[in-house]
Amino acid sequence: MFLPYKGSGAALPALISGEVKLGFGPILPAIPHVKAGRLKALGVSGLKRATAAPDIPTIAEQGFPGFQVDSWYAVFVPAKTPKSIIVQLNRELNRIVALPDVKERLSRDGVDPAGSTPEALDALVQKEKKVWTKVLRDANIKVQ
Repeated sequence: MFLPYKGSGAALPALISGEVKLGFGPILPAIPHVKAGRLKALGVSGLKRATAAPDIPTIAEQGFPGFQVDSWYAVFVPAKTPKSIIVQLNRELNRIVALPDVKERLSRDGVDPAGSTPEALDALVQKEKKVWTKVLRDANIKVQ
């Protein structure tokens, strides 16, 4: 049975207490509990090991080649935002993400910082939409 939680803030205590036996969520809030022995990390879902926990193998490394579920962050603006504003905002965000202290902080927090373009983000969103629409359809999951 799948039990959805409203974020890791609710899911982690349920997992630690034994209310649920398996959880799938962001690595960063789980790491302190793994280090304290309250949780056991089984694997990370990306194609490569997490910089925040390089000792945790990927799920693909453990016999499921091609397994990949990545968390990513993006900045979105209203659809009618002028292109000039989008270009300027994108340029500044890429500049900020490339700053050494920002890159170091994000990496320490388990995020692999990478700049992009609005076009690349749109392609990613379309790819993810296709993948997860198929997952929902195949598993007969209804959005509520």
